[in-house]
Amino acid sequence: MKKVLLLFISIGLLSLVAMLLANDKGAYKVIVNAANPTSVISREKLSKFFLKKLTKWDNGREVHPIDLVDNSRVRKTFTKKIHKKRVWNIRAYWQNQIFTGRRVPPPELTNEKDVVMIVEKDNLAIGYVSASLSIDSSKIKVLTIKE
Repeated sequence: MKKVLLLFISIGLLSLVAMLLANDKGAYKVIVNAANPTSVISREKLSKFFLKKLTKWDNGREVHPIDLVDNSRVRKTFTKKIHKKRVWNIRAYWQNQIFTGRRVPPPELTNEKDVVMIVEKDNLAIGYVSASLSIDSSKIKVLTIKE
């Protein structure tokens, strides 16, 4: 009887862990306006867009990156996966850029729905949101990121 009870508890815990991993709020998707011709982007190019080391799309038009605030779990994951750094490293990079008069960081929004709203209205914008966030595919396109 104890073994059966232990088995049910183990199965329940494994199910809970699987559910939490599937709903990880740190997971993200990169979005652009549906009118944007880009469908696939490299991790390196995406990083350069958000660091403003690269400021134009392939068609020569200006890129408008939209970031999330530092304490966002999605931002932390995005920064680790795309920039291969921690958020505080990126913060230091931007402090240096501002101090030397080179660049200013992308706007940082607190609400992912605001990122979606800006990307819906601006066909030059690029942002990222939680993978679980529902979006209107007639207005927004999710990019494929290649290594």
